[in-house]
Amino acid sequence: MKEDKQQVRFENVIILLDPGWNGEGSFDDCEQFWTPYISEIDIVLISQPTIECLGSYSMMFKQFLAHFRPRIQVYGTLPVSNLGRVNSIDLLTSVGILGPFSDAVMDLEDVESSFDLIDTVKYSQTVDLKSKFDGLSLEAHNSGYAPGGTIWTIITSSEKILYAPRWNHTRDTILNSADLLDNTGNPTSFMMHPTSVITDVSLIGSAEPQRKRAEHFTDTMKRAIQMNNSVLIPAEVGGKLLELVVLVNNFLYESKKGGMKHDIPVFLVSYSRGRSLTYAKSMLEWLSSQVVKTWESRDSRSPFDIVSRLRVVTPEGLGGYTGQKICLVSEVDDILSQTINKLCSKDKVTIILTERHTNTPIKHPLRKLNDKWQQAIKNGSRSALDGNPITVSDSMSLRIMKKTILNKKDADKVRETIKARNEIREKSIQEFTVKNNEVNAAAAILFDADDESSDEEGVGAMDARGKSGSTHVKVEVPVDITVGGDSTATGKHLMFQFHPVKIKSDDYGDVVNLKNFLPQEEPYDQAQSLKRSLNNSNDYGDEEDDDIYEVLDSRTRKSKNRKVDHSIRKQEDDDDITYLDPLKSDIYERTIVETKIGIRCSLVYIDLTSVVNARSISIIWPAIKPRKVIIIPSSATRDNNVITNLTKRNVDVLVTEFNKPNEMDTSVKAIDISIDPSLDQLLNWQRISRSFTVAHVVGKLVTETDPKVPHREKVILKPLNNPLALHSRSSLRIGDVRLPELKRRLTAENHKAEFQGEGTLVVDGKVSVRKINDAETIVDGSPSDVFYKVKSAVSDMLANV
Repeated sequence: MKEDKQQVRFENVIILLDPGWNGEGSFDDCEQFWTPYISEIDIVLISQPTIECLGSYSMMFKQFLAHFRPRIQVYGTLPVSNLGRVNSIDLLTSVGILGPFSDAVMDLEDVESSFDLIDTVKYSQTVDLKSKFDGLSLEAHNSGYAPGGTIWTIITSSEKILYAPRWNHTRDTILNSADLLDNTGNPTSFMMHPTSVITDVSLIGSAEPQRKRAEHFTDTMKRAIQMNNSVLIPAEVGGKLLELVVLVNNFLYESKKGGMKHDIPVFLVSYSRGRSLTYAKSMLEWLSSQVVKTWESRDSRSPFDIVSRLRVVTPEGLGGYTGQKICLVSEVDDILSQTINKLCSKDKVTIILTERHTNTPIKHPLRKLNDKWQQAIKNGSRSALDGNPITVSDSMSLRIMKKTILNKKDADKVRETIKARNEIREKSIQEFTVKNNEVNAAAAILFDADDESSDEEGVGAMDARGKSGSTHVKVEVPVDITVGGDSTATGKHLMFQFHPVKIKSDDYGDVVNLKNFLPQEEPYDQAQSLKRSLNNSNDYGDEEDDDIYEVLDSRTRKSKNRKVDHSIRKQEDDDDITYLDPLKSDIYERTIVETKIGIRCSLVYIDLTSVVNARSISIIWPAIKPRKVIIIPSSATRDNNVITNLTKRNVDVLVTEFNKPNEMDTSVKAIDISIDPSLDQLLNWQRISRSFTVAHVVGKLVTETDPKVPHREKVILKPLNNPLALHSRSSLRIGDVRLPELKRRLTAENHKAEFQGEGTLVVDGKVSVRKINDAETIVDGSPSDVFYKVKSAVSDMLANV
């Protein structure tokens, strides 16, 4: 069984990172694997919505519900919670752990409950756990690898750890780049100087720009369509699928615009049906704003709206459609095997692989297709070397699921077992809810007791106002206001539909739209309504024309209503997965039959993986300046060149192995120091900005027991016994030179100061002041009174220590 487990252990908290699973093994194997560790885990962090990072999470929740509900806290972003459950449904159904099968041990409610437990966080949001775990806090930052993908920052009183197993430094089709770099290409301040970086170098991205790779993907699809081939694209439904949907949608849009063949049906083959697309439409704020604006300009609600072409089917339902088609197929073993069996033995098909699959099981069809592509490159195939499709005509062994419907008697026994299992789950959840409510009630009583005195003061104050003769006391009563939904709101504003209008201004005033001041023609509907009212009020007989307009208006309204109703019904059908619930559908006996079939297809690999390349890794991590880079173990081959390049740049690299714990004692460079009150009286504090002060200090460090936290020691800076040692031999000016403030000071002294060019302040046309970076400011000009006044003004903004 292939499970992934990384733990970060501190003195008082243990954090589990990304409980992944690749589908090998059974439900019992999972329980056996996690049993030794579950009792000591306090926090679970999930960084990506992919199977690699959360494949075993739902099974853990099911097996160890007594640990998760009252004690273990799970954190992830909203896309991780939504798309993760979609991936889990496909994976667990594929291996028979979930679904309408006689031997299934989980149901849909188990998966839904496990992901509902996740505490969802936003990017840059701080999760403050300092009171519970002695100084611990967590922050989530964009990783750029998958929707909602996260670089976790784990901060304690002495550690700052970046957990970034998968990340991408560049923007791809639908995602922004990772938060490691700012818009200027420099490391972001909140990522700088971590004590450790935990990352993985088994998956390295392509050095070719993402735009060129996307164009290659589109060109390959175009050639396949021109050859009357169907296109089969395996993808993870909660990951790469969303980007591929946008690329396919854009390809069909451009084909229609260019007068080419575009009416090709698109099939989504998944056990979770279309739920991933539904989730994506409600999470547009997590995607790149550029792709959203592009599709809004095309009069589409979102880049995932291909309702007229999209058909959501299961593998069994795909066989009922003939002809040319584009198939986006969930890459789990069972679905992909059935799809290949139905298409590649009959139709002309081009299979496009978009990600490397080195961690998949050996018998997985993706692994076999990937091996065929690598073998073609190894044999020197010109088509493979040029990135063009190769012809595959061979036999392939596939594991095909066969289902046999149970008779009514056996099916009823299975349902009784499921109901008993669900009752145990509900009872456990109810007991936890009762205990949790009791704790909250006790906390509320304490809170009310603390606020009792303030409440009495408030009542007394109201009585005093009444006795003073004031008869009109303004009392504000909160009232709920119901607002109607705005059907015209764009996908970007579906949650908060009412947003203030931004008024643009320039040097001449507010920017206005001239169309607002031009006379507007009356809308057609209003004009016809007015015409009918006038006709009804006079004696002229134009009833025939009115009837025509009324009929047309009635037809228009009915047509619009039919379209809306059809769209809603189709959306509900696409998201309906009740067929996986054994209490609401037939129950089957599931068997896996290994079948050898002959396939004939075209195969091509186009790397669309949104992950950083080797050269950027060797540049960005040294720029972040970590004290240590920890390489986590992987079943795939590591890129040793990356490790070598990091070592050459004086980065301390620790390569870890499976089942071998590594203990690290951090030599703390940043510590909290308390200043003794007697020393504080001797210091000359100088303000260098609005929120910082600085002083020159000389003293001795001593450690004492912290009275607030007895088991911890605090560091105190006390004065030296010899006062003469306080004299400093050199001075240093530190602070931040703010050019706008400098301009105000010089203008107040009757100097002409104005900004010219990019951030250059020119004073009296003789002296220029510009900032090279945060640590360097240049005052340029010939020696004169103005020059020395400006130099003195800059110096006054700095503290002399």
